Amino acid sequence: MDSLRLRNLVGYLVILVLPAVTLAATQPRSGGVPSTRESNLSKEAGGLLNQMHMNAYRVENSADHLASYFSEPELIAWETDSGVLYRLSHRDDDMDRILSRLQSMQRMLPPDQQAEIKKIAPAVVELTDCTQAAIQFLNLHQLNLFLPQNEGYSRDIYNEASRVVAATANAGQ
Repeated sequence: MDSLRLRNLVGYLVILVLPAVTLAATQPRSGGVPSTRESNLSKEAGGLLNQMHMNAYRVENSADHLASYFSEPELIAWETDSGVLYRLSHRDDDMDRILSRLQSMQRMLPPDQQAEIKKIAPAVVELTDCTQAAIQFLNLHQLNLFLPQNEGYSRDIYNEASRVVAATANAGQ
């Protein structure tokens, strides 16, 4: 075989073999040993779950603080409630962004992290809905903040945040 044919044959082999080698390198390794990419994604997810936990913990505390106003009526004011709800809505937005990222990588994560994401997703959505409902109520009832629904929204926000806190208690471990 002359050298030109030999070079062409080697070139064809490289073209045929290189994609298979590349594909094999990106697939999970057998024996349950995660690839570097999977390990990095798992670490990123752990960090995001930890952020979710901290945000939910802060929302839980703020909602508890908001609910405490109802035991001391002189503390209830539209401006105070709106300030707390404004901060809560920003935390909700952060949690929604984190959840979106977690869901985008969910299929590539270990089963325990996948289960954690499945568990927190409905609570995060419900938490956001509760906060938005509380904001709408506050805007419509600025002069009637003592209505029982207002206190109920605070409890609902607290309960949903507590669900997220509990579901992410072991985040990053």
